[in-house]
Amino acid sequence: NGHSARSVTRTYSASEMTSPSNFNRPTSGNPKYKTQEEYYDEIQFLKKELKDTKTDNDILRARVRRLEEDNARKRKEMDNFYDANKVLFVLISSIGKI
Repeated sequence: NGHSARSVTRTYSASEMTSPSNFNRPTSGNPKYKTQEEYYDEIQFLKKELKDTKTDNDILRARVRRLEEDNARKRKEMDNFYDANKVLFVLISSIGKI
């Protein structure tokens, strides 16, 4: 589907996020802010990721629906086969009693 090569970013726990070694700060202690362009680029990237994820979700939902339909069809075939064998067994049993 073209989306499988996409990298998935790792979600960090709260303790990992608050660890002093994980803060993106200069040694002076001042926070490092992103430029407006960096925020814009990040937003555009996240919008694309969201769109790709929704597309993947739609594809997977359609696949699940098809598989559920196939399973229902196969289940019905198995039930019909079982019923046919049951009738055949009854016929053979009744023939044997004659």
